[in-house]
Formats: sequence, structure tokens, C-alpha cells
Amino acid sequence: MSNMIPFTFLQISQTALFKQKPWILFLAIFLLHICTAFQATAQGNLMLMQKRVVFEGNKRIAAVQYANTGQDTARYVVSLVHNRMKEDGSMERIEEAAPGEWFADDHVRYFPRNIVLGPNESQTMKIQLVKDRNLKPGEYRSHLYFRAVPNVDYSSENKKNNNEELSVSLKAVFGITIPLIIRVGENNSSVQLSDLAFTTQDGTPVVDFSLIRSGDYSVYGDLTVTHVSPAGKKTDVGLVRGVAVYTPGTLRRSRINLQAPEEVDFQSGRLLVRFVKQKEEKGTLQSEAELVLQ
Repeated sequence: MSNMIPFTFLQISQTALFKQKPWILFLAIFLLHICTAFQATAQGNLMLMQKRVVFEGNKRIAAVQYANTGQDTARYVVSLVHNRMKEDGSMERIEEAAPGEWFADDHVRYFPRNIVLGPNESQTMKIQLVKDRNLKPGEYRSHLYFRAVPNVDYSSENKKNNNEELSVSLKAVFGITIPLIIRVGENNSSVQLSDLAFTTQDGTPVVDFSLIRSGDYSVYGDLTVTHVSPAGKKTDVGLVRGVAVYTPGTLRRSRINLQAPEEVDFQSGRLLVRFVKQKEEKGTLQSEAELVLQ
């Protein structure tokens, strides 16, 4: 899955800062924290049509389509960064590879890197695989990072304010990352579902589970949950698309919220949890497990 990373820029009139009392500055910082927490839930105006880019087999060229869904012209800068997945599925930025972890940034070219999109305008990025002849078998991964660049006009703000005013302008800037993966050699990876547990959280039925990965490649697919009644009736009660366990990690712990139709009794029957490849990979079953309900 892709990751939305929010940033907030604080713009303050420099002349006013040195003339105001400390409590006013404290108030500005307090407002910044409140607004940042609110804006972190927004989705921004950049839409990516692909969730990941994978080079394997004879594939040498790929494309990423993106669009500005906002009402203003926006500029984005694209770079390659390195992220590592934690056991809870979150990502952390890293600079050095761990044993068994290889980066893809030295083996691709991509353009454009600076993007200007008008309202509702779309564009395509081209990605080319290079320097791949001597790659050892395994998986190489970096992440394409699309970062919005804010339009900040300090001069116009300063003109509006006299020396006795404090101007605070908050602008949220979002970054989206998607994995870029190069696979070399035979795919020997597998995944196993384990540690299934059923609970309720604030009245919502949930299933906790673990995905255990083995082999040289990451695993990626959709997770489905089906309730099977004592009479054998099957009802789909859960679906999460695009669940991954990235190398070099071997364990991901997660949770899925379940739907609760009236005809389903979560006190009886069983839950069938399946991890399958996505439709473009023919939906092949990768792992399944059952949980008896009591």
C-alpha cells in the first residue's frame, strides 16, 4: 500500500516575532499542533493510479500515472527513498541496508522528476530499468516519493501585517510513497497465516493475525475473511486489499475489522481467513487458516 506522509509549514511574520510577548508565540505554536493533527487525516490532492512498480522477467519499462484532483495548480518533486517495514506494517525511513536487504535506486531511471499539474490534470512518469545485467538473484526495493512543494509567498504576507501583528499561515504538504521493486531469479517465497484470534473492539468484531514470510521475495496480496455457519452457510465478512510483507522482514502482525450482518452469529461456526494474490496474478491462494468460534 501506498503511504501518505503529511507535512505542515509554519509561516510567521519575522518583524512581528521579535516585538510580541512570549505568550503570543506560545499560542501560535499551540495552534500549529492542533492544525497539524487535523491535517494529518487529509488525503491531499495527488492521486496515483498504481500502488507499486515491479520489474521482473523481461520487463524493462514501466509507467506511473498520476493526477492533481485539487482546484489549484500544484508542483511535485519525485525522488527515491528507502523504507523498511516494521512488524506492525508501518514504514520507517532508513539510509543503510540490513543483511538480505537490497536497494533498487541505482538500477532505474525515471522522469520527469519535477512535475507541475493544473487542476484535474494528469501525467505519466516513465521508469526504465538499467544496470541490471550483473544483479544477483533476489529482490531490490526502493520507494518512489512524490512530495508536494508549497507555494509560499512571504512578501505578500508581510505587506498585510503591521509591526504589532503576528501572522500565522499553515499549509499542509503531503508526500506519497509507492514501492519500486526489481526481482531477479526464481520466486521461492511463501507466506503462512498464523496466530488468529477473534475479539470485539468497541462493539466491532475483529480478527488479529500474523503473516510469516519466507524466501527471497516480498509477498503481496488480498486478505479475505469468510464466516462459515454450523450449517455450512458461507458469508463474506472481511476484505483488505494490498497487504504486503516486505523483505527483509519475515513477520507482520495486523488486524482486520469485520462486517457484522444480522444473519451472522460470531458466537458459533468458524472463520476462514485466506491470503490470495491479486486479480492480475490470477488470485492464486497463498495461505489460509481457520478459527473456530465459541
